[in-house]
Amino acid sequence: MYRQPRGSTPPEQFLKARLLQALYSIRSEAQLVERIDTHLLFRWLLDLDPADNVFDATAYAHNRPRLDEPGITERF
Repeated sequence: MYRQPRGSTPPEQFLKARLLQALYSIRSEAQLVERIDTHLLFRWLLDLDPADNVFDATAYAHNRPRLDEPGITERF
């Protein structure tokens, strides 16, 4: 349902998604992806077209350490 063909998701989308997760107290990556898939406001904030596929929850989980390592998330 949330699968998208292999391609790169811009890191700023992951950062914005992490911000949404914190602001709306969303407990898991799977819940976050589900909310992004169903809420137009979340899609708008992430620069996603309503017809676009949402990134997979595992892609979000795998990229989180990559953003945390150099301190990007902390500075954001």
